Amino acid sequence: MRKSKTLRLVAVLLCCMLLVPAGAQAAASQPHSWAQAEVQQAISNGLVPLDLQGDYDQPITRQEFCRLAVALVEVTREQTIAQVLSDKGVSTADQSFTDTSDLYVLQCSALGIVNGYEDGSFVPNGNITRQEAAKMLYETAKVLGLSSGGTDLAYSDTSRIMPYAINAVKFVTGQGVMNGVGSNTFAPTGLYTREQAYVTFDRLRRALQQTGTGGALSATEIFNTCSPAVCYVEVYDQQGQVLGTGSAFAVESNGKLLTNYHVIQGVYSAKVKFPDGAVYDVQKVMAYDAARDVAVLKIDAQGLATLPLGDSSALVSGETVYTLGSPQGLENTIANGIISAVSRQVDGQNYIQTTAPISSGSSGGALLNEKGECVGITTGTLSGQNLNFAVPINDAKTYLQQDLNLTLEQLATERTTVTDQTVTMMGAQVSYTGQMVGGKPDGDGKAVWPDGNYYDGQFVEGLPWGQGVYYQADSGSTYTGSFVSGKIQGDGVLQFSNGDRYEGEFQNGMMHGQGVYYFQDGSRYEGPLVNGNFEGWGTYYKADGSYYQGQFRNDNFNGEGTLYDAAGNPVQSGYWVNGVCYEEYGAA
Repeated sequence: MRKSKTLRLVAVLLCCMLLVPAGAQAAASQPHSWAQAEVQQAISNGLVPLDLQGDYDQPITRQEFCRLAVALVEVTREQTIAQVLSDKGVSTADQSFTDTSDLYVLQCSALGIVNGYEDGSFVPNGNITRQEAAKMLYETAKVLGLSSGGTDLAYSDTSRIMPYAINAVKFVTGQGVMNGVGSNTFAPTGLYTREQAYVTFDRLRRALQQTGTGGALSATEIFNTCSPAVCYVEVYDQQGQVLGTGSAFAVESNGKLLTNYHVIQGVYSAKVKFPDGAVYDVQKVMAYDAARDVAVLKIDAQGLATLPLGDSSALVSGETVYTLGSPQGLENTIANGIISAVSRQVDGQNYIQTTAPISSGSSGGALLNEKGECVGITTGTLSGQNLNFAVPINDAKTYLQQDLNLTLEQLATERTTVTDQTVTMMGAQVSYTGQMVGGKPDGDGKAVWPDGNYYDGQFVEGLPWGQGVYYQADSGSTYTGSFVSGKIQGDGVLQFSNGDRYEGEFQNGMMHGQGVYYFQDGSRYEGPLVNGNFEGWGTYYKADGSYYQGQFRNDNFNGEGTLYDAAGNPVQSGYWVNGVCYEEYGAA
């Protein structure tokens, strides 16, 4: 179907308004720094004709786009375009335009990649808008057998995308072929330049390889293609002193980065450095999850190289993977290994286990499959055991649309309130509602465990600390009192579900120290306890008023003691063993 001539004229008028007057600036003989690596990759892969290797910042024409599309089809299919046309049963003889007989244009028209206008023209030297480029890339991909993989659009200017291009923009965005241009916009009517075309065509080539239309990328190809998107991270304290280093990677060209939360935890500022030497300050934290160890950062940048995000659920054990990051501060380092386990529980969280090295400084880097897709965020290792772990990328995707708009200093110091946020507490995932500082529960809050246990009270540095209430679901017991570093410690009251109650001192979660234990039948013990047992010199009062005073061990009369009646008269005195007096000293 041909486009409306009216729409074309409107687009041409808009383009003319945006064009720089002739001679106002010289065309770029080299790609911009953000595009250099990917442009070079496109040239190396035979996608860019020699005479188009220049004027990189100039808008690409419709005829030039057709030349790139033909090159991609031939490279991907490993056939001449004539063979491809023959296999599909189409011919250039069936195509004609009033203003061009260019063979590339006719070939692309025969394949359905491009079309003309209602008046029969093609306008070969016309410019291309970003939404038109998305449509033409989408049609090129369909010719080569790829049409799935779109994603919902969340751009602020999504409503400005023409209906004919909506599915195409979803496709190129979902496949990582095209990204937004900043401020969460797609800029559908913006011009599509040569360097943008070369970059997006090579990304489409990679996407086609990833779906089986091409083979796996070599380690060199993965490094050349992916490393421009991975950056070195340096973090600082309140005085501007270096606290540590890590890694991150760009997922949107407008400066959105992914990393581990622990890379930025408690820091006041940070800088990132890309392989081309560009250095940026981290402006804000858009999203974070301390439990899942994921953080989304924002820097003031445009045109960044990005990593396509893969499907971590599709990984299989034994699959080859690569890590890209800055181990020990050694920037832009690639290593390989295999998937040891696609799902491994560590501290209540699910991780990908791999033999690909992940050492200090690699945290926040990219775990890549053989297609060059990012399938995980490299997170940590068990030293000396070749046990390395990464957060599955599918877990991180859900945070990419959030924007908490927090500075690093705010995250480190300000008290915020959250509701039902998943956090890791004492090795388990809990649902937390309450105050947080630096991404950790701090202040008043309530943590609920999956088994129904809960703690409601004060927190410090992510742990119960201070006064609070702990309820244990399986036993029905409730403790009210003091906590230290996540443990019951100090004075408190433990109420058992059978009606028994203990009031007194606790240590390391156990009744330990001086206290009173009340039994549900009305009797009680007063005295010291050791690790939950009556131990030492104490008094046991029976419900009828009689009582034993003496030594206890293992919750019973053991040692010297005296039994008294309700009036306080001694009845039996001597040496007791497990509640029986074996050596009497005589009764008064």
